[in-house]
Amino acid sequence: MKKLLSLLLALTMLILPCAFAESAEDAENTEATEEIEVQLVEDAIAGLRYNLPADWIVLSAAAIESLIAAGTETEEVESALSDELIAQVEALTQSGISMSMSADMLSNVNILVSPASGMTTQMLYDSRDVLLESYKAQESQGLTLENDGLLATFGERDFMSISCTMLEQSMDVYMFIENDMMYTITFTNATPEVEEVMLGSIEVVPVEDSADEAEDATESATVETEESAAPEE
Repeated sequence: MKKLLSLLLALTMLILPCAFAESAEDAENTEATEEIEVQLVEDAIAGLRYNLPADWIVLSAAAIESLIAAGTETEEVESALSDELIAQVEALTQSGISMSMSADMLSNVNILVSPASGMTTQMLYDSRDVLLESYKAQESQGLTLENDGLLATFGERDFMSISCTMLEQSMDVYMFIENDMMYTITFTNATPEVEEVMLGSIEVVPVEDSADEAEDATESATVETEESAAPEE
């Protein structure tokens, strides 16, 4: 487990310096609306169903390329939607990590799913010192732990939670275990309201449903490709 958690932390650190240059202070200065309008996300990569703010973007290489093609981005957004970011998103997806970001690009969330090897969320919390060692190993690179691990509850689900800052970014990590799978959710520069919206709505999708969603998405993409390739009469 220690090796897996170290890999997760390394992947999280990878996307911070070049993909999201805004500081945590900038994100905190963005006022939350009184009521967050949400979208339902069917995340076939993570096998989860959850809510995100309606203006958040579920990242994929195709989604980024579509934004660039639309030509509506500002200079700041254009610089962030780089070939390097597309490559990073593809690498994360191939590693089984799904990722979403806010429309203003100040915040993001990624999800990693891995075998729990018989552990439970409570056992994960009780052995949190192992996880904390992985974070403390990054202190020489500027990481600062904000707590020593908490047990947080959203809806009817408990999460093991750790908060830290790195490169002027704030990160909140939430982990839970269900059906012998461990779900690690990492928010960067997200408000408590956004975290509550997502974490309080998480539903684990049965394997067969998740497979059907992935197949439907593939079929839809195939149909669109065939239609675009069809000659006009």
